[in-house]
Amino acid sequence: MLGAFKRRIVIASMVSVILLVTGIVSYLVYYLFFDLDRVPKGELVLESVSPTEEYTVQFFRNAGSATTNGKLAGTVLHEDELKTIYWAEGSDAVVHWIDEDTIQIDLQQDELGELVLLDSRTLDVTSETYDFRNDE
Repeated sequence: MLGAFKRRIVIASMVSVILLVTGIVSYLVYYLFFDLDRVPKGELVLESVSPTEEYTVQFFRNAGSATTNGKLAGTVLHEDELKTIYWAEGSDAVVHWIDEDTIQIDLQQDELGELVLLDSRTLDVTSETYDFRNDE
């Protein structure tokens, strides 16, 4: 009877360790590869303040390399808290405030000296994010 009890303790301990390790690995994968606040910022190319002056949206250009396109990171500053809300391939963006907390982002790419519209997105800066890596 004591042997069966010890076996249950060992099995429960092993299951607990496996679940703990799986949770830690899952968090590390998310943190290292999918967390928008870890994307490189680069050079500030655009700053836009909301109509109520409550939010400031900033866009940073990451130049890329010979084999990768440049990317834009969009951040929102609210009450001294900076949060990345946008990450996409492109070289320039135009921001239009639709209301006090909603923006329209027109993503553009420099093609032979002309800016070409690549994408247009509407985001609520309080709750929404966009990451091009999640597109299908």
